[in-house]
Amino acid sequence: MSEAIPKFLGEREAFLLLEDLFAMSNRLAGCSERASELILREKRKPTSPAKLLFFRLYFKVFISLAEEMLSRPRRIIIRKRKLTPSWRLSRVDAGVLVEAVKRGYDSDPETFPDTACAPDRITTAEAYETRFLLWFTNLLLSYLSDVIPSKEKQAAFIIAPEKLIRARQSLAWLKEALEDMGITPIDYPQNPPLSFFSHPIYSRLWRLYRKFEGMIAPLRIEESIKLMDWWALYEIWCSLSVLFYFEELWMEHDQEAAERLADELWLRTTEDLKKLGTKPFSKDEEKPLWEAKFCLGNGITLYFQRRFPYYENDKVEQGLGSVSTEYIPDICFVASSGQLPILILDAKFQPYGSLIGKPEAKEELRGQIPGLRKMHIYRDAIVQYGEPAVWGAFALAPLAPSPPARVKFKPFNEDWKMRHRFGAIEMRPSRKSDALGEIRRIFEKWKEGT
Repeated sequence: MSEAIPKFLGEREAFLLLEDLFAMSNRLAGCSERASELILREKRKPTSPAKLLFFRLYFKVFISLAEEMLSRPRRIIIRKRKLTPSWRLSRVDAGVLVEAVKRGYDSDPETFPDTACAPDRITTAEAYETRFLLWFTNLLLSYLSDVIPSKEKQAAFIIAPEKLIRARQSLAWLKEALEDMGITPIDYPQNPPLSFFSHPIYSRLWRLYRKFEGMIAPLRIEESIKLMDWWALYEIWCSLSVLFYFEELWMEHDQEAAERLADELWLRTTEDLKKLGTKPFSKDEEKPLWEAKFCLGNGITLYFQRRFPYYENDKVEQGLGSVSTEYIPDICFVASSGQLPILILDAKFQPYGSLIGKPEAKEELRGQIPGLRKMHIYRDAIVQYGEPAVWGAFALAPLAPSPPARVKFKPFNEDWKMRHRFGAIEMRPSRKSDALGEIRRIFEKWKEGT
């Protein structure tokens, strides 16, 4: 898989993108019956290739935390009663006296039973935290036992088989070490203690477990999207990132709009997921579209893959169309009123050279319009009843270069973009929060003029 990852993205960024995409698409299906069945099936037999990302991204962290817990295991005191010789009794409670009376001590006070079931305190390492560690270890071992023999093709894309075998050996050693300490696994991690949220080690272990549980690819995506189609994965990742960001933003600032968006989001997810993966994406064929719209409130609608046909077509909605051929931007914010009611974001999985159309990048473009030139077309060609309708159009690209100071064309510079209402935003997993913050600032500027 490393050979297939574009150099301008990088291996770790690619894996983080996959992890985030699987988590968001799984969340998108979270309330549908189809997804519920999938999640239950995964708990019984976790075989989703998405979970292989855990071993690529977090397995070393898991092993280091486990070794630290083994070196200094938490010990707890267990109080229980055990049969003890009378001469070794250090304390006598009511239970011991009742037992002695039953055995004749009241009739002959000078005789005391030779043995008594007395209270005792035992220190043991079998705390909830170590029992959880063993349970999690068994879960990972169970997963590898299912994956390694199957030799799934998708597994080879993410992590080499020999690395999986070494991971299984490390887990087997960890399991043996814990069992030698007398640890027994918990049944299931329900209602973990507060230490899992406040302790520096146990809280990290809990987050790792939650990450592993969240790495489930909905079947439609897993079956239909080839992991090598990075441009298609990037488009979906950008779209879902913007969708969930605005859901969270509305939860903070507009509760009524947030509830409306949540209703639309969760009630239609099953059909949307079916549209999301009807067949493998291919640049040689017509791309299947995930067409969806969500009401953000205040007269603003968020569209994915909205079509803009010729504007004089009788079926054009709200008079919004194109003065030339049909265009389909990835993400559109459309206001119900305003002189320039449209804001466009379009994912472009291209290096900087291809994005601006440098001569040496022609082979990478494969006859397509360079990304930033496409933003010009969106801004100028999309109209409402023949009049300009786009406030601004911005590409979402995975890498922003650092141009020399003498270069005047700075499409990634925020001040430059706001002056021209055109440019690009660096959108990559490691800087996702920065990109979404910039999208919000652009959105607020656009909303002021609508």
